[in-house]
Amino acid sequence: MDKLFSIRQPITEELALLNKTLTESLHTTSPLMNEVIQAYLESKGKQIRPILVLLCAKLFGEVPREAIDAAASLEMLHNASLIHDDVVDESQKRRGLPTINHLYDNRIAVLVGDYFVSCALACSIKTNKMPIHPRKPLLWEITIDEVKADIPMVVKD
Repeated sequence: MDKLFSIRQPITEELALLNKTLTESLHTTSPLMNEVIQAYLESKGKQIRPILVLLCAKLFGEVPREAIDAAASLEMLHNASLIHDDVVDESQKRRGLPTINHLYDNRIAVLVGDYFVSCALACSIKTNKMPIHPRKPLLWEITIDEVKADIPMVVKD
């Protein structure tokens, strides 16, 4: 039996919820963004980081919603770094598949990576473990709005 399969068994339901959370958190009104994100999510890696978060939470009993959000946030942040690394390294493939920057261009890849970071921040806030001053705009709201505004401009070029 595959070792990773064995490791995932105690948290099968939680991993399904994690993947649903990732899909919902990254959904946007931009068809192009959804196309890029969907293709990226279909080629997801082993998800070692969120697996560790969920297994640690499971040690204490039922996995709370906050742990799912924390795991999703960590996975989105990790994937954002991979997307940005592919741009910097001018990589054409990741996990044997074409990278976002290879399929589209560097501008789209950077914006998608930024969007992943913004969504990771939004998801981490759902854990209610990050006090934020109520009068200051939330960083993730500003960043998400900026990325959404930039995508149509990039598509026109």
